[in-house]
Formats: sequence, C-alpha cells, structure tokens
Amino acid sequence: MEEKHQRPPMEVLNLSMPRMGTLSMKEALRTLGIDCCHGTDLFETPGIYQLWLKTIKAKYSRKGLHYQREDWDRLTGNFTALSDIPFIAFADDLREAYPEAKVILVERDPQHWEKSFIDVFRWVIHDSRAVWLSRFDRWHYGAFRQIVTSTAEGFMGGSSAETIETRALAKLEEHYSSDITAERKPYAPTVPPPGPLLLPLEDIFRTSYNELEYLKVYFSHGQSAIIQEHFNVDPLHTIIEFQIRVMHKYTRIFKEAFPHRIDETTEIPKPQHTQAHEEITRLHQQLASANWNITTWASQNAKIDLRHAETRKHILTQGKILWARQFADIKTDIDAILTQFSYDGHPLRYVGSLRNGIRGSHKARSVINIDDFDVDLFVVHGEEWRKHLPVILQCFPGNFSNGKIYPLGTHMTELQNLSRVVGRALAINLTDRVKGAWRLMGTTEIVLRELDAG
Repeated sequence: MEEKHQRPPMEVLNLSMPRMGTLSMKEALRTLGIDCCHGTDLFETPGIYQLWLKTIKAKYSRKGLHYQREDWDRLTGNFTALSDIPFIAFADDLREAYPEAKVILVERDPQHWEKSFIDVFRWVIHDSRAVWLSRFDRWHYGAFRQIVTSTAEGFMGGSSAETIETRALAKLEEHYSSDITAERKPYAPTVPPPGPLLLPLEDIFRTSYNELEYLKVYFSHGQSAIIQEHFNVDPLHTIIEFQIRVMHKYTRIFKEAFPHRIDETTEIPKPQHTQAHEEITRLHQQLASANWNITTWASQNAKIDLRHAETRKHILTQGKILWARQFADIKTDIDAILTQFSYDGHPLRYVGSLRNGIRGSHKARSVINIDDFDVDLFVVHGEEWRKHLPVILQCFPGNFSNGKIYPLGTHMTELQNLSRVVGRALAINLTDRVKGAWRLMGTTEIVLRELDAG
C-alpha cells in the first residue's frame, strides 16, 4: 500500500503586516533552515497563484471559507513558514490549521509604516507603469499584482487608492489588536526596518536585479560549453555593463537622498521621495527589459522557455546555487591571496559585500555582481595611524573620513605601493573567474585604521 506523503510541520507564521520587514524575515528564517514562503513566491509555481486567487475570493464571499488542514497543506506545499500577502488575510484560518506554529508579529513606527505601505500598494495596483509591467511580464509581475489586488479587495475592504490611504492605519490597529496577540505571545525578533532607511520600491528593484544576476550566472556557468561560449560572446558583456550602469544610477539616487550616513535616519522630503520613486521605477523598467532580453536569448539559443513559471523558478534556483558557489570560491581565493601580504606585520582585511555577498543599502542590499566588485581592504595599525594623521589632516584633509586614512595621492608611498601590488595580485589570480578582475588593478586601496571597528 502506497504511503501518503507527509509534509514537514509548519514552524512559523509571520503574520506581520506588509512593509514590516517581511522579506528580511524570510531570509533570516531561511538562514535558520526554515523554508519560508513569501507572497512573492506564489507566482513562481504554475497554478498555485490561481488557487490562491480562488481562496481569497472564497474567504470574502457570502459562503465563507471552510478549509481543512489538508486543504492548506495543498496550498502551502512543503514550506515550513509563511510571510506577508496573501497569508495575513488568513491569520485565523492558518492558526487553526497549524496550532503548533509559532506566530511572529514585527512592529514598527505606525507613521513610517503607513507611508511605506501606501506607496507600495498604490504603485503596484494603480500606477500606469505597474499596469504596463503586469501586461509585459504577466507570468511574473502580472501574477504578483493580481494577488496583491485581490488581497486588498478582501482584507482592506477595497483596492482603490482612497481606500488604501484611509484604511491603512485602522487596519494595522485592527490586525495587531486581534486575538493573534491575545491567544499567544508572539515571537518578535529585531528586523532591520525597510522604512526611512530605504528608498521607495527598493524591494522590487532588488528582486529584479538579483534575478538578472542569477540568470546571468546560470547561462555563463551552468550550461553546456557551447551555450556558455555563445552567452559569453553575445549578451554577457552587455549585461555586465548594464548592471554596472543601473547600479551606479541607483547609488546616485541613494546618495542624493542621503548625502551622509546620519541622514539615513531621517525621512526623505516628499518632493525628493516622489522624484526617487519615479527614477527607480524607470530603473525597474530597464531591469524588466534586460530580464526579457535574457528570456528571448534563452529561447532562441538554449531552447529554454523562461516564460514558463516552473521553468523560470528552476533556472533561478539553479542560478542562485551557482552564484553562491562562485561567490564562495572567489572569497576563498581572495582570502588565500591576502594571507601572502601584510603591512608592517599587520594582516590585511576587508569589509563590505565581500564578507557575505550582500551589498549595502546604497546598492539596494542586492547580491554582489560576480563579475564586477570592489575589495574594500583595510589594515589596523594604531601606531602608524597616529604617526601619519597630523600630516594627513594638514596637507590631505580629503583623505581622512570616519576615522580612516586613505593613502592614495598622499605621502604614504609604502601603503600606496602595497595597494598596487595587492590589486595586481588579485586581478591576475581572479582573471579566469571574474570578468571584470582587471578593474582591481586600479581601484584597490588599503585603508589605514587606528582601531578595529568590528
């Protein structure tokens, strides 16, 4: 007799409202080995998002919803955690179906949350550019937009811009004061808020950028030698250059919004917020076009139809795995190279995205571009730092910032020469693995610190 398939137990229900760090929570749970399904994952499985659309309509129909645990098992697959839309609309149903699961409720300043929540919903549902994107990319973004709109119709009582704006705070209070909190004490870890520290639509930009990176890595490293050769000759260089340009533009927008690190704690003025929103929308459209170009190339040259949701999900998963392996290999190589050098007996170290593969807020917290990145080196040597600081402050004040001395263009020839030697060693050793490795020859600089900032 064939045994019935048993799905793994549901461990976590993140019933926090959207824009409460739900994507960050998803990644945090996955680092703990908990496979979390965010609402944006639904459209990647053929037929599933359609089943959820029917479930949402049934929930808010006159007949109501009468699902059993096996029904929810079918809808949630083998995921062991759920987060964001549409799951928050089924808080009571899911808690009843999975009483063993822990509940997460992340809280955030209501005013900051309200603005972020309204901006995203208004853009996804009503912006003409979002409508265009949903038609252009109906298998991906279009499905996502349908889920958001249908959930808003039921959960928020309507999807009009006016309804979203007038009901947001009331719905937040209603959702968080329900018996979700009364029945059990929620586990609410600290999650970096996506609020005032992030630009509008950063999550959408980051997702599109990361997918472009994963597809690029898949076709340049994960296919047959012939397809890899075709990809490396034809679109690869164009994609890399595009990635550099689009990220440079995003960084410029970020720096204009937050000229100094301390500015990131303040909210962007409305006119600047609107301008940033428009500019990032254009960048996202460019990313959508670049992703479509790869889709077209894959169909014509590799006979892979990325328009098919299940195929696309599989390729993106494989690309992400390949990206992780490439990053780990590159990091291992760099670590080995740096052990060969030191400054007056002090080891060279690095900060930034090379530590974990994720870039900072000024680059949308996206994954590192395997083919183009910087190695932000530093050395901690208090005695040398104190010796050179007076001359730096007097003659080269622009080379001192946040307690760090930047040696290039100063009298510190020994550290300058070491920077050039290390940059050349990195470029030579990484040439076969990193397409833009030659850039390291001219961009590598070893910064001098007095103390280890951790």
